[in-house]
Amino acid sequence: MAYGMRIRNAAGTITLDTTTRHGNLLIAPTTLSVTTGSTNIGGSGPVRYQGFSAPYLGVTGITASNTTDIQVHVVGFGIVGTNLGYGNLTTVTVDRGLSGNVRLIVNSVFQNTTFSYKVMVFRF
Repeated sequence: MAYGMRIRNAAGTITLDTTTRHGNLLIAPTTLSVTTGSTNIGGSGPVRYQGFSAPYLGVTGITASNTTDIQVHVVGFGIVGTNLGYGNLTTVTVDRGLSGNVRLIVNSVFQNTTFSYKVMVFRF
């Protein structure tokens, strides 16, 4: 039997209890995966393949501009199978402009490749 307080966010996710130590954690570590496409979007510049995480990660209260109130943390480099990252050959961007949702945008020199990232969301 455990004693104490348990708080859930609007989505029903536990954000504070006897085992969670981050009182302002809105979304616990969640894995988002992104697969880059097969079409080069780099034009005449460097080769670049793009992918978007789906489905979106729903975050109550997030907007495109409230970055000081709600912060999205992408933990570590993307994991592809057993290989970590791919260094500066792959970039990840947080897209917050989707009215209550977050997604990741990945640009890479690697086509048709799936990257996975741990994402946490905090309210300050």
